[in-house]
Amino acid sequence: MNTSIWGLLRIRIVLFTVLVLGINAAHAESLKIDRFWEEHDFGYALVTYTNNTKATFNTGVTIKCIAIGKNGAKINTNRRSFYAHEYGPIKPGFSGTLKIPIRLYGLSLKSMKCKAIENK
Repeated sequence: MNTSIWGLLRIRIVLFTVLVLGINAAHAESLKIDRFWEEHDFGYALVTYTNNTKATFNTGVTIKCIAIGKNGAKINTNRRSFYAHEYGPIKPGFSGTLKIPIRLYGLSLKSMKCKAIENK
């Protein structure tokens, strides 16, 4: 393959990754599920969020988690937030941990999936 065509192809792949997958990639680096567990018909996720962006979020950051059952299906979801009126603006470098409860309705928890929703 011609080197100029190869270079153009690499640029297109990078642009596709940034444009289409960039939001999820940024969240994956800034959100960590420290652990999850079951207790009295609830699943819990202990989640640490770090603002690795250059942006300040003046409204807050919401963490949405999904409980996944033993069969791989979604059981339920819940959200918790770092609100700017409680923590101040969520500036670059901000880090905080939330415990997110999710009702399991008698089902067994296999895993949790979480994502950050950054609200400017």
